[in-house]
Amino acid sequence: MTIADIHKQIEQGQIAPVYVLYGSQRFLMDDFIRKLSERVLDEASLDFNYESFDLEEYAIQSVVEVAETLPFIGEKRLIVAYGAHFLSGVKGKYKVEHDLEALVRYVSQPADYSIMVLVVPQEKLDERKKVVKLLKTHGVVVQANSLPVEQLVPWLKQRASDLGVQITDEACALLHQFAGDHMQMLANEMSKMANYVGSGGEITEDTVHHLIAKTVEQDVFKLVDQVVQLRVDQAFSTLDELLRRNEEPIKILFLLARQFRLIFRAKDLAEQGYSERQMSQIIGVHPYVCKLAIRQGRRFSLEQLAEVLDQLAELDYKLKTGLLDKRLALELFILQLTQRQKAV
Repeated sequence: MTIADIHKQIEQGQIAPVYVLYGSQRFLMDDFIRKLSERVLDEASLDFNYESFDLEEYAIQSVVEVAETLPFIGEKRLIVAYGAHFLSGVKGKYKVEHDLEALVRYVSQPADYSIMVLVVPQEKLDERKKVVKLLKTHGVVVQANSLPVEQLVPWLKQRASDLGVQITDEACALLHQFAGDHMQMLANEMSKMANYVGSGGEITEDTVHHLIAKTVEQDVFKLVDQVVQLRVDQAFSTLDELLRRNEEPIKILFLLARQFRLIFRAKDLAEQGYSERQMSQIIGVHPYVCKLAIRQGRRFSLEQLAEVLDQLAELDYKLKTGLLDKRLALELFILQLTQRQKAV
């Protein structure tokens, strides 16, 4: 079950007695727990009926005992246990001994007045374990990894709605391209932009370009755009800014290669007659990102783009083996790319 699915269930009042959250995105987990808390606990009972445990310090049987204790004020008790590594294939650095049979007994017949949330900061659960199988049958298991593009745009739109603003699809695509898959960073950028446009306002492409925190991804995208439009002086200025910020040349080269691979694939698919939406499903990016890639590829033939990718692979080898000065290699790449543009 996805984060989006589980949020809908909570909004509809469908609350499970036991949840397992696993994955790499702690922000998504914390956001889920916050919304669950708001749904099941009122302000008066929050201090009495919300408890969290670090399972490195507290045994799971102690968590079960609390879950079996009646709430002091209010109808529900919410218990969150962090660090349930014993549900994955990774061994936790526990200072206590966990009695997993106590958890098995509880999950088989959970208290109807308690909601237990087990947080597993790992990419996968160990599905061979008896307790994991039981949790999948009697509880709700939610993956909290980076969202795929088809789920990310609805998530960003819902986030904007929660902040009292709207956001365009194009702005969502740019925000994802520049901020990446880090959900905490995306949420922080959304909050900043929502404050800027004000209640009832709309976050657009221009808002993203104007306000997003400087990232190497954003500047590399700008660098490619400047070369494509033959703005050589601006391209060198952008490269100089990246290097002055001590961005690693190898990373800049990697991001250049990633952008040109995207341009190559988008142009290739466009010439085969695919629509931007069809391309987005094949490549795994938003249709608007495909549109931008097609625009950047207009001045290149597919053969030239293949040559650019070969050149980037060769530069990567020379930089890693010390055969070329890193700054000089990037400057030569820009000059040669510009010459290809002029030839077209």
